[in-house]
Amino acid sequence: RSSTQHSISTAPVLLPRLEIGVPRWAQQFQSPALVEA
Repeated sequence: RSSTQHSISTAPVLLPRLEIGVPRWAQQFQSPALVEA
């Protein structure tokens, strides 16, 4: 059961990371564009 619980507990952890990681990447990618514009 330990392996199953690990996979289940990992899914909710990855989702927040994607939600947090994407905005950060978008800000870093858009920041230079806004400065140049």
